Amino acid sequence: MGAFVNEVDASEPSFQQAFWGENYERLLEIKTRVDPEDVFWCKPCVGKERWEEVENMLCRT
Repeated sequence: MGAFVNEVDASEPSFQQAFWGENYERLLEIKTRVDPEDVFWCKPCVGKERWEEVENMLCRT
């Protein structure tokens, strides 16, 4: 039925489709325009694939 972002499995391999569905590409366009520096980040969030966690640090991919 749905869930809040903080309630989902953040390790879902295809999170884009699982959490955002057909809206993902449009949401990514908006995110890129509004937050080009990716200040707002979370594991299941739009744009997550542009970052990787390495030893508790975020690194751009």
